[in-house]
Amino acid sequence: MERVFRGLSLAVAAAAFALAVVPSASASPSRIEVVAEFELPSLSEAVTTSRVLRAEVKRRRLDVDAHTSRAYLESLARSQHVVAARIRRTVPGARVRWRYRIVLNGVAVVLPTDALDRLARVPGVQRVYRSARYSPSVGESVLAIKAPLVWGPELTTAGSGIKVGIIDTGVDQTHPYFDPHGYQPPPGYPRGQLAYTNGKVIVARSFAPAGTRWRYARRPFDPTGSDHGTHVAGIAAGNHGTRASGGAALAGVAPRAYIGNYKALSVPAPGGSLNGNSPELVAAIEAAVA
Repeated sequence: MERVFRGLSLAVAAAAFALAVVPSASASPSRIEVVAEFELPSLSEAVTTSRVLRAEVKRRRLDVDAHTSRAYLESLARSQHVVAARIRRTVPGARVRWRYRIVLNGVAVVLPTDALDRLARVPGVQRVYRSARYSPSVGESVLAIKAPLVWGPELTTAGSGIKVGIIDTGVDQTHPYFDPHGYQPPPGYPRGQLAYTNGKVIVARSFAPAGTRWRYARRPFDPTGSDHGTHVAGIAAGNHGTRASGGAALAGVAPRAYIGNYKALSVPAPGGSLNGNSPELVAAIEAAVA
């Protein structure tokens, strides 16, 4: 699953994550959430290695046009349904949560801790990844990258039409940095929990781990802990000319870009930050790429 985090070359701005040693942000002594990767390549792998896709289509007699992403996704969904049914038969009490098809072909499964070996032996399961906890890192501001030199007259090349996905602790769409004045959402947007969107923040989704009881975990904005995500979103695409409390005029790197809020760090941790687990992070990446 490491390649899911390393291999994305799309405009998805993820926060810098620090790996902790504990297995889950909502762990219980008897149950665990893991990611089970299946045998067929994901859509992103298939379209970049079309030879592999054609070989798999031929070998498995899949009803799919090798050049049609939608048809391939439908085939993956059917094959996932079969393997998921095997998992539930092999491991009574196992619960499938997230399903991944674009950046990874697999599912997140909550199951008894002592059933991991049985899960790994289910036909169609290629590999099982234990969950790891991630938290937002604390670092210094990025060095000046001379972004205004590429903005063009009247901000014509300052990110207009670009969608930037923020995978973090959540974004406060009411912050002045994301004033929607002058923005028109692109066709098909906004998406997600619409109460947390506007003309600038066009997606608001939350990915909470299994078992958490934190009252804000399933909301795209946490009034007690979304500072980091809001800060990252501002760095990426805060509106040009926004006045700070001290009077300085601020701007994000791509001030005319749209923002997608994918909240994958949801559970309070010591020190006031919000943490999240790898199954939810992969689900957020999957949604952002989709």
